[in-house]
Amino acid sequence: MIGMVNRSEVELSVGPFSLNPDRNAAVDFTSPILYDNEIILTPRPVLENDLQGFFKPYPWNVWLLIICSLFLMALMLIGFEIVANKMKMSQTSDVPNKAFMFVFQTLMKGSSWIPDTDGGRFLAATWLLATIILISAYSGILVAMLTLPKVIIPIDSIDDLVHQNDIQWKLMLNTHTTKVLQESKEESRRLAFERKSGFLRDCNENRTELVEGKFAAICPQIRAKQILMWDYSNTRKCRVYIAKERVNFDMLAFALRRGSPYFKRVNRVIRAVHESGIYSQIMKKFYPSPTKCIESPTHDKPSGIAPLNIYSLGGPFLLLTGGLVFSSLVCLMEIAFYRRVEFQSV
Repeated sequence: MIGMVNRSEVELSVGPFSLNPDRNAAVDFTSPILYDNEIILTPRPVLENDLQGFFKPYPWNVWLLIICSLFLMALMLIGFEIVANKMKMSQTSDVPNKAFMFVFQTLMKGSSWIPDTDGGRFLAATWLLATIILISAYSGILVAMLTLPKVIIPIDSIDDLVHQNDIQWKLMLNTHTTKVLQESKEESRRLAFERKSGFLRDCNENRTELVEGKFAAICPQIRAKQILMWDYSNTRKCRVYIAKERVNFDMLAFALRRGSPYFKRVNRVIRAVHESGIYSQIMKKFYPSPTKCIESPTHDKPSGIAPLNIYSLGGPFLLLTGGLVFSSLVCLMEIAFYRRVEFQSV
């Protein structure tokens, strides 16, 4: 359209334009009728129960340190008791078994065995104090995470979009924003074009696929709000999310050839429409704001503390099931081994 105006084939054109120096030099743009942004429209993040959630109060390096501490503490107790036995300061038998059982039992309830030496007892007291702190911290964080879960927003920017593999995305066909992404020197923006799964003629035409989460798209913000409103009015649910980052900026304005005698007249009409309030009334009528769905998904979580359900505690039950199966296999192997020993002795 700008080319037609520049070649004097038409007097003016109207449309959503992305401004750049070349376009400003080619035609005269009037005052904007409205502003719009190109945004990322993605499936809305929801609260999901994580079966591995009972591991998450501590990061992996803390769990590794705890496991190393278990074995180190047990080995040090064994060393203390062996030295004490050799010096006849203690008569403890089966030292390795008792030391390991002590370390593991103190994590859960306590142990009836206490080291005979003062050094061993001081070491045991230190371990008991550390386990109280570790268990208390773990319990508090776990309860908070399970009862008041946090909504994680995986895509809130172009960089998030191109560095994930869960959701494909599409771009609008033959738009300035698509060209900007294609020619961008920023790696993440260029990858947004190169890794796209296809093109859309109009986001509104594919709104059903968008709200069903089949793909994400880079759309005009006004179109995105229309899709949010349409979906909420039909389902009373918010199923799509507008990411925070604005990909590109557009404005709806008239483009006139340079030096056009109509330029000042069109500007006066646009200003009059804004000042009279007609513009605001039109926007409220045709582009109502989907207040509920425009909020961040972090507002979707229920207020207060909710009871834990079977899905919230699914991880520990799966772990328990795995332990039962494994222990049963070990028991069967032990029975087979002892029967074989008995048979050979006969």
